[in-house]
Amino acid sequence: MASSDADLKAVKDDLERLRADVRALADTLQASAKSQAASARARVKDSVEQGREQLVATEKQAEAKIGEYPLQSVGIAFGIGFLIGRLAGR
Repeated sequence: MASSDADLKAVKDDLERLRADVRALADTLQASAKSQAASARARVKDSVEQGREQLVATEKQAEAKIGEYPLQSVGIAFGIGFLIGRLAGR
């Protein structure tokens, strides 16, 4: 009988260690997921900011060109509008 009690206690101890290991693994996975999510969020934020800066720079260049060639700009805008209107009318 003493052998059964010792075996049962050993199994209970093993299960408790297994529970602790599973808890530690879950905590580690959660911490890793949070870290990766924060890293991805930072990369997306940087990309959006970089895109915004490029858009502003392109807008300034376009404004400068329009200021240099106002009549040509109006003609190009008219031509593009005409083409879009023709294509939309089909």
